[in-house]
Amino acid sequence: AMPFLHRVRYRLPDPPPLVSVIIPTRDRLDLLRAAVDGVRVRTDYSAIELIVVDNDSREPETLTYLCQLANEEGVRVLRQPGAFNYAALNNAAAALATAEVLCFLNNDIVVTQPGWLTELVSQAMRPEIGAAGPLLRYPDGRVQSAGIVLGSGILGRLALHQRKGDQPPSPFQLQQIRNVAALTGACLVMRRAPFAEVGGFDTELAVA
Repeated sequence: AMPFLHRVRYRLPDPPPLVSVIIPTRDRLDLLRAAVDGVRVRTDYSAIELIVVDNDSREPETLTYLCQLANEEGVRVLRQPGAFNYAALNNAAAALATAEVLCFLNNDIVVTQPGWLTELVSQAMRPEIGAAGPLLRYPDGRVQSAGIVLGSGILGRLALHQRKGDQPPSPFQLQQIRNVAALTGACLVMRRAPFAEVGGFDTELAVA
C-alpha cells in the first residue's frame, strides 16, 4: 500500500511565515518546561517567536526559569497579573506578537511529532480556512480532542472523544484532515487577520 493517499499535504509559502507561539502559564514548572522544550527542541519549524504569558507565578523555581527564558533569543515573557482569564491572557499576547500566524498553546501540551506546526501552518495559511488544530491524545493514547461537531447534545460534542487509533468506524479516521464546527483552544493555529476580524477571544466567556 502507498502511504498518505488518504490526505493532501499543502505546501508552505517560501519562506515559511513567522509563527508566534503563545503559552499562558501560572507556576507548574514541570508542565511549562515540557511545553517550551517541545516547541524549541522537538519542533522542526524554525520561524518561531515564543511568547510565555505569566499569570502571577509565585514559585521561586518558576520565576527563575521565566527570567532565564526572557534572556533567550526568540523568547518573550509577558507579565499579566490578576485573576486568570484565558481569553484576556491570549489576547494580550496576540497584541504583542509580531508574526503573521498565531499559535495558542496550553502549558500542558506535550509535543510528540516534530512536524506538527508545519502541518497546522500549511492548513491555516489556506484562505478558506479559519483555524487549524491537531489531534490531541491523552497519555494512554485515547483521543482528547479531534475537533468539535454539532448535532449531538445541547452544544455539540468532541469528535471521536476517547477513541483509540485502531477502533472503528475506520482505522484511518484519526489520520484524516476534515472540517469541524469548532476547535479547542488547547492548541489552535490561525492567521492574524481572521483572529483580528473576530475581535480575538471573548473575555466574557468562562473557560470550561
